[in-house]
Amino acid sequence: MKNNLFDVVGMVLMLGITVLMEIYFSALFRLNVLMDNYIGVTIFGCILVLLTAAVFSQVKYLLGKFRNATHKQQV
Repeated sequence: MKNNLFDVVGMVLMLGITVLMEIYFSALFRLNVLMDNYIGVTIFGCILVLLTAAVFSQVKYLLGKFRNATHKQQV
């Protein structure tokens, strides 16, 4: 039970950090700070892709863990 709690807290923190980073970068885009050069756009895209992949992998891991736990309870 303790590990599940840590997993859920970790996922919530990761989702929160992802949302905050996306808000921060969208604000920078509105200020045209990153749009002036291709390097800024590339860095922005890479960070967004990495954060999205991290969140999806965490969600997939937790769903697999939850399914295994419920399957063990049913059997």
